[in-house]
Amino acid sequence: MIEETHLRRLALNEFNRARRRANLSQITDRLIGRPDKLIPFETIRAEILQRNPRSLGLQQVPLDRIIGSVGRYREFNRQFLPLDDSLKERWVAVDTLAASRGWPPVNLYKIGETYYVDDGNHRVSVGRQLGN
Repeated sequence: MIEETHLRRLALNEFNRARRRANLSQITDRLIGRPDKLIPFETIRAEILQRNPRSLGLQQVPLDRIIGSVGRYREFNRQFLPLDDSLKERWVAVDTLAASRGWPPVNLYKIGETYYVDDGNHRVSVGRQLGN
């Protein structure tokens, strides 16, 4: 129980740090004119449908190549930092799970050399924040 409470406290600290980084990034990106939003999967969906989608199996993917999301592109910025405090409980739960038992792989779509999250946005966010 003590270990779990400690892990949760660490995860809350990580979330709060991620939110501060997201706020700072949003200001910086606007000042220099750099895009800060995740790319919505819908913008490239037609490209996937023209190709014959297939499973590539389980692979390790560099986190910086994940640039978009199927459904949660408004909840995270381009660095997958959380944009709203409403994500806190789920984010903290995922972080705590990572510290105690690990987590399952995320599901991604690959377009060229970039990836879009189908399932696992919080895992990608936590992974990037923790430097995995």
